[in-house]
Amino acid sequence: MGQEPTMGPHPIESLTRRETEVLHLLDARLSIREIAEVLDIPSEIVKRHASRIYRKLMIGTRREAIAFEG
Repeated sequence: MGQEPTMGPHPIESLTRRETEVLHLLDARLSIREIAEVLDIPSEIVKRHASRIYRKLMIGTRREAIAFEG
């Protein structure tokens, strides 16, 4: 009969290595400052990564990101 719609890659697969690291640290309940210290990068860069994660996963909050991760 008709063709099944094909699913694209899972949105989490679109994350960069660094964004994936940030997502794991968000899941560990670390603050932006703590994530910056762990990754040895400025807090503003962590915020930028988090924003990109939210956009790529089409979510709006840290809580949603953690749920997506789990």
